[in-house]
Amino acid sequence: MKNKILTGRLDLFSEQGMEGGRLSIMDEKFIKLNTPKFGLQSDRKVYDLIDTTKSGVTSNPESHIDNSWVPTKGSIPVAEHSRVTVKWDDNSIDTERLSSTLLVEEWSYEGLHMIEESDFLKIKDPKTGVIICENQISSIPLKLSSQTMKGHFENINGDDNWEKYFVENYYAELYRRT
Repeated sequence: MKNKILTGRLDLFSEQGMEGGRLSIMDEKFIKLNTPKFGLQSDRKVYDLIDTTKSGVTSNPESHIDNSWVPTKGSIPVAEHSRVTVKWDDNSIDTERLSSTLLVEEWSYEGLHMIEESDFLKIKDPKTGVIICENQISSIPLKLSSQTMKGHFENINGDDNWEKYFVENYYAELYRRT
């Protein structure tokens, strides 16, 4: 009998982020919102410090260096004090938003679970929370381990939804024999 063991976010786990890795799920109990420790860069999902239901994506990062704001390029580490433009999910835009007024997700290794062939997943729609897909991993041609990120999904024959679920960290329920 399979029991629900957790609800969490799907992930392509890679120790260094430069090679392949493992299909995994992060237990939602180990995902916390905190102020960014090292500023912010472009394309980072953020939450409003006052209203955590409000989320958006960053652009135009700047670091505060020698009493002036300097644009930050690429993946260069930014100073502790940074500011960004935020395009909120409601399409409103804040410019020059200080990183100290925003929150980012922090995931703990304690909540990381590697997905197994015998696991059963139920994938949830990110907006409604309704189950949009469910299947046993062994019946989906996913590779649990791969040398490249794309390699996990190369046998799926045109159905790129599974790749989307993992790349975009969809919420899912994990069921496993206990």
